[in-house]
Amino acid sequence: MNNDLEPCLGECDISRRQFLQKALTGFLSFGALAFLSPFFRSWMPSEKTLLAEKPVRFDISVLEPGEMMTVMWQGKPVWILRRTPQMLKALQEKNASLRDPHSMMAQQPKGLSQSLRSYQDEYFVAIGQCTHMGCIPMLKKKEFLCPCHGSRFDLAGRVVKGVPAPRNLDIPPYRFENAGQTIVIGE
Repeated sequence: MNNDLEPCLGECDISRRQFLQKALTGFLSFGALAFLSPFFRSWMPSEKTLLAEKPVRFDISVLEPGEMMTVMWQGKPVWILRRTPQMLKALQEKNASLRDPHSMMAQQPKGLSQSLRSYQDEYFVAIGQCTHMGCIPMLKKKEFLCPCHGSRFDLAGRVVKGVPAPRNLDIPPYRFENAGQTIVIGE
């Protein structure tokens, strides 16, 4: 019996073995990409992370003197305390009992008032986590008290001597806008 099929000349000729090799290579390449794509995506910051890194704005015109609001920035509580004239006076009288009264070891933006640790004396802004173990201190009368190990901070976030916290409360980067009615944290 005579074969009626004409053989392919030149590049048309592909053997079964070559076809299977190319098909298998394609399958394996696709499988490797499908398997490794979640790994490579894990290197990229998530949408939630990208949103958390953006600056946030808060209306502070609602705060009365002596009131404090807690807001979230980068997954951390941030306190915004509107200090009264009595609170400000008490801060200036208390320097002898503080571990770092001039905030030399503190983590804070440049340009803050060293004693009051703020851009505007009336408003104190700090990350609300104890610098010892990261617990959340509470505002008790005229200071912040950490319930975990007893660290104490004054109303400028300066740590009192003789407590476990190694340094003053951290101050996030922030600025005021709208004539001091809005605070922008993270810029």
